[in-house]
Amino acid sequence: MTDIDLEQIRRMRTIEWFDRRFIELTRRHDTYEEAYTAVEREYRKVFGAPRYSNYESYRKARAKRVKAGV
Repeated sequence: MTDIDLEQIRRMRTIEWFDRRFIELTRRHDTYEEAYTAVEREYRKVFGAPRYSNYESYRKARAKRVKAGV
């Protein structure tokens, strides 16, 4: 990820971006955890810190959003 503009950064800050990117990467990786790790790597490159503490934390948060229809 190079040459990221301000609008791309704004989008990356959203949970929708993170979830959408996760889904995209599940097609390229063997496990959901590997896809999650790849998204976190992209996120960390831009923001310097992970969005979630670990895969389990992300999995639980996403399950709540899916259940709530968000």
